[in-house]
Amino acid sequence: MNAPEAREQLDLVDRVLAHAERTIHPSGTLFVLWGVVAAVLDLTFQAIYWFRGAFTWWWFAPAVVLYAVALTTTIAYVNRARRCDRLSIIEAQYLRVLFISLCAAGVAVFCGNIFNGWADGAIWSIAYAIPLTFIGVQGNRIALAGGIVLFASILVANFIPNAPGIVLAIGMLVGYAGAGIAIEAERARANG
Repeated sequence: MNAPEAREQLDLVDRVLAHAERTIHPSGTLFVLWGVVAAVLDLTFQAIYWFRGAFTWWWFAPAVVLYAVALTTTIAYVNRARRCDRLSIIEAQYLRVLFISLCAAGVAVFCGNIFNGWADGAIWSIAYAIPLTFIGVQGNRIALAGGIVLFASILVANFIPNAPGIVLAIGMLVGYAGAGIAIEAERARANG
């Protein structure tokens, strides 16, 4: 192989690697699971708001079960991806952004004197929207649309004072779980 051919081959490899580094292939299944968990929590809090006198802690049972399933599935996914060396640098960064966002939201939830009312639900929506938007700016239009839906649901919930939990839940189902379904459908279509 002569020098121009070698340079051409190296340029081709550089282009492939540059594209691979910017592309995130998230698990749509995880988006669906976490979107449903968040929606169930929003709906549970909406029910508590509507039916204050009838509230029991059992209302949280579905959310707790779903949370355990989602957490276990997420841990298994990340461990499997690490073992198989399938996590690109950008995907590892996405998972760090997700972790930081969810930790920040978790801290905010315990600051009830500062964030009261429906602020918790809105904070969780923001925490989910940030990683989606991160994926979106890497070129994934589905994720970007999902992030926009989550941000929009917060704005709309602000103007529906009697049912913000319903609006936030719809945002989670459409923006987060819906993005997961669309991502998996796109992956299935691409794989043929």
